[in-house]
Amino acid sequence: MSISMSLDVPGFAVKVVRVKNAANLMVIGNDGNSEKGAPITLREESGNLWQQWLISDAPSGDGYYFQNRKVEKVLDNQNSEKSGTGIIQYSINGEAWQRWLIDGTGGGYYYIVNVEHPEFVLACHDNAKPGDRLIQEDRQDDQLRQKWIFDHVN
Repeated sequence: MSISMSLDVPGFAVKVVRVKNAANLMVIGNDGNSEKGAPITLREESGNLWQQWLISDAPSGDGYYFQNRKVEKVLDNQNSEKSGTGIIQYSINGEAWQRWLIDGTGGGYYYIVNVEHPEFVLACHDNAKPGDRLIQEDRQDDQLRQKWIFDHVN
């Protein structure tokens, strides 16, 4: 597996993005909830700040933080070693389970891979509906629901 350590996404000089699932074209967000531990969910794209993410380099040099523009919390896998665990938001604490790698798969799609547990990628359930939780699961190369599109935000 080839993991990209640079955010080499065409047209992304500014790293504010909407992260869209390749299978259903819904975006990830936090529904405007500012609480630590709030679930990250899939929604139809609305343009709200809670659906926008600032991708920033981790000071350790190994991965990126995905920080929500509305509440300034980051994606966090709760240091879980279980496939199917829901992704939450949490204040940055420097732990590896809050850092993510971006792995290009071709065709404009990317895997988002957890640094602490690189066997897991961000995914949604099959036939996901608006409001369903974002999860982590074992990477399966033929699953479009594990692939993501980065849309630049002006």
